Amino acid sequence: MFLRRAVTIVFLLLLSTTLSNAFLFPILLKKRAIIVTKKKLCIKKIQQQKAAAAAALTIGGAASGFTLLQQRQQSILNDKYNIYQPEEGSLLGQTIVITGGSSGLGLESSKRLAVAGANIIVTARSDNKGSAAIQQIRAYLEKKNKATIPEQQRLDYKVLNMDDLQSMNQSFTDNKWDDVPIVDVLLNNAGVMAIPQRETTVDGYERQIQSNHLGHFLLTSLLSDKLSKRARIINVSSSANQFAFTGLKFNYLWKAESGYGPWRSYGQSKLANIYFTTELQRRIDAIPTLEWSAATLHPGVVPTNLGRYSGNNDDLEAIPSTVLDNDSDKENTIQTFLGSLANTINQDFKSIEQGASTQVWLASGAEFQDIGGKFYDRCKQQQLRPFALNKEDGKRLWNESEDLVGRKFDLPSLGTSKDNEIVDMVLDEEDSSNNRTSTTTEDSI
Repeated sequence: MFLRRAVTIVFLLLLSTTLSNAFLFPILLKKRAIIVTKKKLCIKKIQQQKAAAAAALTIGGAASGFTLLQQRQQSILNDKYNIYQPEEGSLLGQTIVITGGSSGLGLESSKRLAVAGANIIVTARSDNKGSAAIQQIRAYLEKKNKATIPEQQRLDYKVLNMDDLQSMNQSFTDNKWDDVPIVDVLLNNAGVMAIPQRETTVDGYERQIQSNHLGHFLLTSLLSDKLSKRARIINVSSSANQFAFTGLKFNYLWKAESGYGPWRSYGQSKLANIYFTTELQRRIDAIPTLEWSAATLHPGVVPTNLGRYSGNNDDLEAIPSTVLDNDSDKENTIQTFLGSLANTINQDFKSIEQGASTQVWLASGAEFQDIGGKFYDRCKQQQLRPFALNKEDGKRLWNESEDLVGRKFDLPSLGTSKDNEIVDMVLDEEDSSNNRTSTTTEDSI
């Protein structure tokens, strides 16, 4: 009896469990599915929240970055040296000669210096380019001054080809410069850059070194008798002088007959600009009666048409990463915008207006600062690398340049024969002193 009851109870328990599972299992599955779904939804919501937060941070970061960019741009625009303009009338009576003044930074410099009242003489490769440049300068002045240009202010041009030394000499022999009695500023600005294939001039020299250095060396010499007592000679160089970090290679420099490289020759010519400047200043300092100042500069990375490698290019050197035409107002506007945007990000990238500022500042007097023998960028003196301060190479460059242009460059021609004797004595003494120092140093090593 007991056993039967026990079996019945077990059977009923098993039956109850089976029936319970049969009814409860679908419910449990449904509950599990709901839980899983809720979990997925929760995960998805969290992911969405994270994505939204990341997007918000990105947008916020971009907005913050844009704000900082705007602030930096405004700071640049508020800087008077960003696009330096000498005061109107501050250069009245001064005569400024600007090579390569028919386009690019040379033309821009001519315009702004003319606004300050200077007499402007630009050099160009042809009459057409020269007359077109003068028309643009006049139009700029009339727009700025909103008045007729004073009759006493001279705006003129001279045809000059840096790639032809004989024609340069001939222009002075033919008295074509006799109507320029005095020159207060010589801005040596013209040149070419990184010509892809080696080119030689009619004189037989590699084109970059002649256009960028030899031509200006000769012109400075030819104009030396016209330079005023406190004349300023401004030579446009470039930070590309650092391509020549091992110094001038005189067996390559003049003709580049072996191993020609576009940037190699460009760097050599830009280092030559610096050596010419520092050696010129060294010789000026040796003349007590002479108060000339020679300075050099880096204009910046400027979007001029220099990179076209045109045989008739009058533009200023720079290291342009972008080449744009100057044939229309629309293109000029785009060029200015791109230059301004790039300059906001990196101040070495400049518009033409910005790129001209340092040479305009130097040519206009540099606010009475002593600029002699110094290198400038953004209207501030910059330290040259040790390789760019080699006095011996500077003297060798000067001597070889005299031989190649066929003209002795004697600075004391403004003074007396006594000046010549003084200069020779000072330079000889300086050379002897340097040699003694060098010998002592070698002995001690």
